[in-house]
This record gives sequence, C-alpha cells and structure tokens, in this order.
Amino acid sequence: MDSLFFKSLLNKPLNESFHKIYSKIKEAFKECTYEELEFKKCKECKNKIAFFKNCVVVSVFYICACIISRKNLIKGSLTFNFLFIFFAYFVHYITHKYKCFPTILHHYHHHINSFFSHFVQISAELTIIIWFYPIYYFSGTRFFDVWQVVYYLLMYSSIHNINYGYLHVNNFHELHHDNPMTNMGPEFCDAFYGTKHEKHPDTEHTLHHIPNAIINAIIVLGLQYICLNKTYEELFKKVFICFEFSFTFICVLSSVYIYYYFPDVLK
Repeated sequence: MDSLFFKSLLNKPLNESFHKIYSKIKEAFKECTYEELEFKKCKECKNKIAFFKNCVVVSVFYICACIISRKNLIKGSLTFNFLFIFFAYFVHYITHKYKCFPTILHHYHHHINSFFSHFVQISAELTIIIWFYPIYYFSGTRFFDVWQVVYYLLMYSSIHNINYGYLHVNNFHELHHDNPMTNMGPEFCDAFYGTKHEKHPDTEHTLHHIPNAIINAIIVLGLQYICLNKTYEELFKKVFICFEFSFTFICVLSSVYIYYYFPDVLK
C-alpha cells in the first residue's frame, strides 16, 4: 500500500511534466501568432515557441555539425553555436544599426535591386570568413573549428541568396527589407530579442533550411576527404586564401565606388 502511494506521488508530477511538454510542442506547431498567445508575453515563452516549431531543423543542423566535427565535438559545437546563434544575429544587427563605410555594401543591397547589388552582397558573405584569419594566423585552429566556419559560410550564403532571394520560399526575408531592424535571423534570436516584424509576428517554419544543411554538409565532408591527402590539403588552403582575398579586394573596390557614386545609401 505504501509503495503504491509513493509511486503515485512520483508518477503524478512526472505525468504532469510530460503533459506540459506535449502541450507546448503541440501548440508550437500550430499556425499561431504571438497576438493569439497574449497570455505568453515573456521573451522566454516566445523563444521556446520558435524553438519547438523548428526543433526538427535545429536537430538536423546539430547532427550535420557533429558529423563535420566528429574528431573534436567540443570545439566543433562551440564554433557552431558561436557562429549560428551569436555571430549570425549580432553581425547582421550591427550592420544595420551603424551606417558607415564597412557596412555600405549591405545597405546598398537593401536600397537597390540589381545584379551588381546581389553580386557585391554575395561577395561580402563569402569573405566573412576573412574575419577569422588573424585568429588562425596567430593561434591556428586552437580556438575554433575551421570546417564549421566553412559550413557556416556555405549555409548563410545559400539560405539568404537561394531560399529567400531566388526561390522566395516565404515573405519573412522580404519583411526584413521592409524594416531592416526586424527578421534578421536566426528565427529564435528574433523571437528572443524582440525583433520580429510587426506586420507578421508569426514564428517562421524553417523546414526549407534542411536541404541546405544536408547538401552543404556533404560538400564540407567531401572537402575534408580531399584534404586527407596532404598535397591536396595545401593546394586547397592556397586556393581558398586566394579566393577570400580576391573577393575581399572586390568588396573594398565596390565599397569605394558606392561611397562616391551612391552617397545617399548611408543617409
């Protein structure tokens, strides 16, 4: 009798916990807006909704990241989290917050829709890895996983330019162009920091990111396999560095051109 009593005490809170988790997941996957969830006004709840609604996508991202960094999961996961959670959001936020010469390419991209505008934006995205070169030069890969940086570069550029730019999978990114200080991504960062667009505060379904995650992971794994050969590894490093500095040179020249011929971009 006593054992049954204690077992029921243990099971009751456990069942309630599972029921709460199930209810949250079920609710998060509905097409609900934040207005409909007025009783959940805290940022933590909004962030949980954004996470649960995209938990499959997040899981795929982490699985791909773990496979890429299978030899050092700790360094790989730290690099992945820094890039995809902190770096992606705050660099984009700073770019829009401050209008200056280093950010002029992105502001030009927002003001003018042309081939040149898209070309310089893609060039800027592909050269973002150059920011890590000083760290790599002085300390090697002690503090970050270089393959996660390559993976991030491919992911960010492909999602931005293919999914949102070419395929127009939804209007979430278009709303970002309507109000640059909103919908900067990732989705749960916008939910947590309160930068969702006021016209469409729904949580975005990011299932369209999954093909990017898998295809880019395969590309990175292919490069890792090629670099098992020391000769090819050295060749890859030289080609990659030339590629990065060439696009950096293009970005600097383009920035100078835009600064003198399109000064209104920074106003």
